[in-house]
This record gives sequence, C-alpha cells and structure tokens, in this order.
Amino acid sequence: MLKLAGLVWCGFGFIFAGAQLEARAEPWTAGGIEDPKAFNTSWHPVNYNFHFNRLPLEGSVQNEHIPWGDSYWPSQLGGLAYRWNQFQINPPSTQLTGDERKKLYFDVHRYSRKELLGFSTEERRKVVAGLSPLEKFSILKGDYSYALVDAFTSSKDPFKESWMGYCHAWAPVSLHYPEPNPVTRINDDGIEVQFGSADVKAVMIASYADRVRASFNTFISGIGRRVGNVIRRIGGQQKEDKDSAFVGKRCGRRFIYPMTKIKDGKEVFSDYGDTSGILDADYEAYLRGFQEKAIELHYTPDAGPKPTDPDFIAKALENSRDPACNDVNAGAFHIVIANQIGLMKEGILIDKTRDVEVWNQPAFRYRSTVTEWLDPSEQSAPGTARVAHVKTRLYYADDTDYGWAFWFPGLPGLFGFEPNFQNEYDRYQRFLLKEGDITEASHYPEGVIDYTDYEYTLDLAQDSSILGGDWITFDRPDFLWIFRKASFQGDFAKLNEIYQPVKLPADATLTR
Repeated sequence: MLKLAGLVWCGFGFIFAGAQLEARAEPWTAGGIEDPKAFNTSWHPVNYNFHFNRLPLEGSVQNEHIPWGDSYWPSQLGGLAYRWNQFQINPPSTQLTGDERKKLYFDVHRYSRKELLGFSTEERRKVVAGLSPLEKFSILKGDYSYALVDAFTSSKDPFKESWMGYCHAWAPVSLHYPEPNPVTRINDDGIEVQFGSADVKAVMIASYADRVRASFNTFISGIGRRVGNVIRRIGGQQKEDKDSAFVGKRCGRRFIYPMTKIKDGKEVFSDYGDTSGILDADYEAYLRGFQEKAIELHYTPDAGPKPTDPDFIAKALENSRDPACNDVNAGAFHIVIANQIGLMKEGILIDKTRDVEVWNQPAFRYRSTVTEWLDPSEQSAPGTARVAHVKTRLYYADDTDYGWAFWFPGLPGLFGFEPNFQNEYDRYQRFLLKEGDITEASHYPEGVIDYTDYEYTLDLAQDSSILGGDWITFDRPDFLWIFRKASFQGDFAKLNEIYQPVKLPADATLTR
C-alpha cells in the first residue's frame, strides 16, 4: 500500500538567515544535541578523533562518491510528478498563483493504457518522453492508475511555498548512489519508456522520501531536538530508534532576506540572500542597509517585522538571538567534517541555512586554514589552553536544473559531453540570467557544485582536543546529519531495472 509522501523544506540557491550575535563557546555534554558521537550508530560505527593536531586540514570523498546535483523538485510545481521535459524550452512564469499552478501542474490528463497503445510508435514515444518521472515509472510498472503519482500529489502542494520540495531525500540518495545514466526500457505492453537522468534521479528520490521524512520531520519538529537516531540502552542492550542521526539544533525562526537583484531591468528583492563573507558582528549594520533599501523600494517581507516599523531592527535581532539559531557548535562542526570527510572519506549532510527554511546539501570536500593562534579569553570553554582561528571552505552538490544527461562535476571532461548536455547547461544559465539570480553566465561546473566559506575559532585543551568553538562568520550550518543507505524495494523494486550508474575510469582524477 502506498503511503503519502511527506515534505521537508528546501530551496534553490542561497537564502538569508539570522545569527546569534552574542556567541560563546559552549562545550557539549555526552549525549547532548551538539555531541559528534551521535553519529556513532550500529549502521555507521565511528570512533571520531577529537584532537585538532591529528585531524587533516583538508579532505574529500573519492571521485565515485561525489554527490550529484539535481533539482529539489519544488512541491508547488508538482514535485516528483513535474513534467519537466515539457517546460524546458518555455518555462511558465514563476509568479503563478496557487490555483494557476494547480491547473497547470496537477490537473493534467493522464494517459490510459488504451490511449497509449492507440498512438503510433513515434507519437507514443513523444508523449511518454514528456511525462513526469513518476508517470513514466508507473507506466513501466504497468500501473495505469498512477497510484504513485497520487501518493506524491495529494497534499495540495501547489499552495506550498516556493522553497518546499524534496532536498531531504535528494541529499542522502546522491551520497549513497552514483549519478544515473539516461536509459530506455520497454514495459510488458511493449510501450517504450525513455528515462532521462533527471527522471531516474526523481524516482530514486521518491524511494527515499517517506523513509527520510519519518525520522527527519520528527527532528525538525523540535520535539527532543535530536531524536533522529538516539542510541538508548534498554535492558542492558542498545536499541536503534531511527535511520538518521543529527548534530545541532534546528532554528524555527523566520529571518529577513536582505538581497536585491536586477530582474527585467528593475531592482527587486530576491527571495533569498547571499550572506557569504558577512561577519556575525556586522549583522545589525546589514539589517539597517536592508531597512533603508526596503523602504526605498516599498518592499514588505512576507513574514517578520515590517521595515517601516520603528522597532524593526530590534524585532529582527530578537529572532536571531534565539539560542536554537546559533546552530551547530563550531567545534562539533570541525570535528565532524574532519573525521567524516577527511579521515573516513565519507560525505555529510548539512542544512546550510540558518532560519526556519531547511536546505539540505550533501557536502563532500573541505579545506581549512589556521590563520592565527590566540590566548584563551573569558568566553573560551573551560580548560582551554589555546584558541585556533580557522577558515574553512566546504564544498557540496548544489540544486540544479533538470537534465536528460548527467550533471556530475567533471564527467564531461572525462568522457566528452553527453548529447545535448551543453545545450541543457546553457539553457539553465539563461534561465538564471532571466530570473536575475546571476549577472553573467557561469562556466561548468559552477551551479552544479558550490561551496561556502566559514570562519570560526576552536577552543583547544593542552592535548589539542577540541572543547568547543565560536562562529565568526554569519553563515554556518543549522545542523548536520547522516542517513542509513536504503535499497530499492517494495513499490520501487523496479528501480533496480532502470538504475544504471555512470562509471568512472579507475585512474580518473577530478579537479575543481
């Protein structure tokens, strides 16, 4: 029996979030919400090294484990039932109302077995190629009632916010499985079904969606904070509760998006903001700049204080000072990425935004630099012998457009471009330019992989063990998490027949 596929929140590009301005190093307690040992589970046994001088300052997963970019499949466009191939050339306006989206993306004609068999071979091939991933998968299974589509579109998704989608399932599945090739399969009725790489990805994402939601939504609800995969002792034995584990708190506050962009020749406010390079201490001045520009452009955010409110700055700062919005401890962050990526060569999942929106990204590479050594201060964690000032660049697969060919960073350089790949990438760049999200077209693999620069201090004991840390940059992950790898079974067992991973040559090297 199919279950209703739930949602976790995602967005495209960068978004702006708040920070706690009066940061202080806070050592974690065993079993607490900041303890990196939470990632030591029966299905992911680890023994993290907490000593700074034994942790590599840079690291990466192996080429074949680098996660792939993909759309987050916005819920308001039909999610995984979006007929992306029909809308590639002339995408509809992004300013549609919920009712307009419902008519365009949800109230669509579904082809019966009789209709499909009544087409000529060429007509049928064209019709099926334009259907959504879940429709194609249903046809391959011989299910012309499209039960899987119903399961993923029955929750009034066209009225969801634009950043809601399926990054909660994309992020872990892209770490667990290499990027899929486009494939063609024929069902038992002789109907040919062509799956682009994006189609296969979407079905893989669907296979993870409910399983991730079961543990992930419990965590982000704030009940117990870290309940995704707590190991408890019951009757002297360990019992595993869930398929996921989390480090850090989830911020439930809404923050201001201060960035503007040029769209159709006019300066407008973006639905996201890029706070890269902004220091935590500069946040208040940043808000004042936003307030002045918002009043000038007669802009009012959908949520939060109004810029014309005399208490606007104070109210915005109040949200940022919620302790849950200080996000994962900087010391725990460094321990996790240096162990997980640097020593174990495994990726890690992050919520890269700091407010109520949750944008999951699969991180796979980092590079850290110690810029200076400092003496302990009154704000240092108890037992601190010295303080390291660290800058870290963290790489992750980014939300991309839909594509028939694979989007794996570097693969075109190894094999040559897949048919139509360059056209797809160029069209994606034109879309971003039209929306005002970029000011000039990027060169591949920009937009497929991305990075964020973090700056923080680490409080170290005499033996170099990390006791805690403080964030210096405004940006920092909201929380970190891992998820147990799942096989394709049940309603998705037929994925084993269409999933064909892209394979790298044994001696391939990937540069960035």
